[in-house]
Amino acid sequence: AKEVAEAKKLNILLEKRFVFISVRSLDLTKEIIERLDKKLPVVQIRVDSSGKGPAQGKK
Repeated sequence: AKEVAEAKKLNILLEKRFVFISVRSLDLTKEIIERLDKKLPVVQIRVDSSGKGPAQGKK
């Protein structure tokens, strides 16, 4: 996202959920996803099959 913002000389980049109204030409979501897909074509996720669930933090 930072690379796209710098290339387009933008001072601020907001998540879509924080924008009330905008023009579609300013939506960089597709471009950012395409760049991310090129950098990370595969992401491996390990699933814990022990049945214990996620580790709990300290109380």
